[in-house]
Amino acid sequence: MENPVKDFYLIKGFNCAQTMVFLASQRFCFEVSNDLINAMSGLGGGLQTENLCGVVSGGVMALSLIFPDKDIQNQAIVSFQDILKSKLSSFSCKEIKKSHRDENVKCLNVVETAFESLTEAVNIITKKTD
Repeated sequence: MENPVKDFYLIKGFNCAQTMVFLASQRFCFEVSNDLINAMSGLGGGLQTENLCGVVSGGVMALSLIFPDKDIQNQAIVSFQDILKSKLSSFSCKEIKKSHRDENVKCLNVVETAFESLTEAVNIITKKTD
């Protein structure tokens, strides 16, 4: 069975933020440029200092691309953060790694959880705006 999270994150070597945007582009049909993905390399590793986890920054970037309307975008971003925080308890890369990282697959499960949370947020906002 194909696992796009594993493909982007483990096989292609994208960081958490880059993986979130690539997955969102596939699921929600928007294009991302190589320049954008390259620019996102600095978001990995919690902004390189184990601070804000890349799944959060990448998720926010993805939602900004999915919802160009600022009011809807803001609702989606808040919803995503609420859902994700309830699952991970923190947005700190350092804290998340302590409780969720698996040395064999790095933060694969964190990215999967975050992308599920992003999808939930999109579904909530889409239902509200229909």
